[in-house]
Amino acid sequence: MKRKVTGENGKTYLVKEKKPFYKRGWFIILAIFIVLGGIGNALSDSTPSAENPSTAKSSTQTHKVTVKENTPETTALGDVASIGKMSYKVYNQSYSKKVGNAYLKTEATGIYYVLSIAARNNSTEAVTVDTSGFKIINNGKTYSADAEATMQANQANDGSIKHSFFLESLNPDQVMHGYIVFDVPFSVLKSSSRQLEVSNGFLDYKKGTMELN
Repeated sequence: MKRKVTGENGKTYLVKEKKPFYKRGWFIILAIFIVLGGIGNALSDSTPSAENPSTAKSSTQTHKVTVKENTPETTALGDVASIGKMSYKVYNQSYSKKVGNAYLKTEATGIYYVLSIAARNNSTEAVTVDTSGFKIINNGKTYSADAEATMQANQANDGSIKHSFFLESLNPDQVMHGYIVFDVPFSVLKSSSRQLEVSNGFLDYKKGTMELN
């Protein structure tokens, strides 16, 4: 495009007018590339990344669990028996026709087999200890502990009972000392195969056995 220009000498000239830089072809092409590049970056930013925990596909791991059969462990007399979260030790064993304090006694149908024991809670929460968790095993027969006789055997002359072993709560790392009493035939005392069965706590099916000879 040309336009007329009058010089200082008074003469008129035709001068070719330059286009503004933003109307030139090279600038238009450059602008197109910039716009296309911006669109590409915007599209790539909107694509979910696998490193983003909120959008990445989750992975599930499968762990194989092997369940072992509950085989009771047998411990010798005087040794500590550990059964799950509990530990037991038999300090002494005796027998008597009657148990109780100086003023109140109860009499056995057969003979009272009395075990002096200690029970310790090794877990992180309270465990309920009860006479139902103690049994005598002898020649294929099972003898339950006598709850009433056990309470009588643990009663002092003033009537107080420190540990009755009747649904008693035992806190972690605490030890319970006392007597567990069984009303059994005299033949059980003469047997060389009798064992004490103890549990992992009230209504817990994990068991362990302790030799009593």
